[in-house]
Amino acid sequence: MFVNETHNFLRRRAGLPVLGAALSLAIAGVPAFAQTAELPSNPSPNPSSLSNPYYGSVTLHPATDGVVKLSLDEAITQGLRTNLGLKEAEQSEKTLHGEKIEAFQYFLPTITVSGGPAVHEYNLAAFGFGPGTLSKFSGQFPGGIPKISFITKADVTSGQVNYEQTIFSGTYID
Repeated sequence: MFVNETHNFLRRRAGLPVLGAALSLAIAGVPAFAQTAELPSNPSPNPSSLSNPYYGSVTLHPATDGVVKLSLDEAITQGLRTNLGLKEAEQSEKTLHGEKIEAFQYFLPTITVSGGPAVHEYNLAAFGFGPGTLSKFSGQFPGGIPKISFITKADVTSGQVNYEQTIFSGTYID
């Protein structure tokens, strides 16, 4: 078995400068109060929900002066129930669900039903049934040709069912 000692030697020698550079950058990046172990006289304010919604919470009850005794389970439950970031995430999920239902609405079928009674008038002479036509059938009438009106009325009940559905629409799918 052959071991390349030159390669291992170069890696060890190159690793020391890299390690030194990383340590010097880490020390230079530490704030001055960490080196002196003193806290600054003006600490930064607590982060608010303006910068990150997970820092805030929904206020359910007014603040009290006393200590509220909670078990660990109650504290976790209350924290999850009032966390502003989680409430915003729930709202955006409900909004997305509503938008999805609204998009599916366009693909549901539309069925319309209409109908009702109507009265129609027909001019029999316009259809070719006039006095000349009646004279051809005069033998069929025992008392002679009856007097009839060539404009008749008919009571008609009509109905209509329409079915319409969008099968594919790139606009609504988008």
